[in-house]
Amino acid sequence: MQVTAQNRSGSSAKSPVTLVSYDTGPPNPPLHLMTKMESDGLVSLSWQQPEGEIPSAYLVYRSDHPFTDTQEPTCITPEPTTALNFNDVPPSDGLYYYAVTAVDRAGNESKLSILVSAFSDKEGPALEQITYIPEGDYVPGTNRFGPGRVNVSLKFSENLSRPPSLSIRLSDGDIIPVHAVPAGSGKYNGYFEIHATNKSGQATWQYSGIDWAGNRSSLIEVDPHIE
Repeated sequence: MQVTAQNRSGSSAKSPVTLVSYDTGPPNPPLHLMTKMESDGLVSLSWQQPEGEIPSAYLVYRSDHPFTDTQEPTCITPEPTTALNFNDVPPSDGLYYYAVTAVDRAGNESKLSILVSAFSDKEGPALEQITYIPEGDYVPGTNRFGPGRVNVSLKFSENLSRPPSLSIRLSDGDIIPVHAVPAGSGKYNGYFEIHATNKSGQATWQYSGIDWAGNRSSLIEVDPHIE
């Protein structure tokens, strides 16, 4: 756009060119919003550009309960992002809900995208219960076992993404493997074999497990020692 001034003497020279955008309204909401649970409590989000007007940036909203407008949740992008993805680490473990809006150059904000949810998990799985069912000699009420097979029932603080690594380390450094198979939510059944040639004395459980978020843990919350 250019402007001239006129009076009785005539017209002025044209002003410098000024570009004016005509904006009919906000852009459409972002498409195909998706979340992915990562380790250390990270939630990764991704979406696609909407059809129609191309947004200049996006705003991401989060809440611990479902929402239908931008007044309820927390905007976790004080500075709008121009990317089609965003990583979030919520303040604590739990289930969170997300939606994204698109913003144009005029500052018009779209309606919310679809609402999606994701679980934030910073903690790895702990081995929180070991139940022994020995087939050989043992001292009732203690964790003292003689040679033979010892069946075990194991309970973890959450579901594992793969079978755990389990073993028992003897006082002389030898390792007895523990064989275990899934037995329900957060549970495994298994066994280990004590041989007459194994050195007597205190032995210690060793464990490593990974949850579905990718958090690894070796935490054993019960007495890890047997004899």
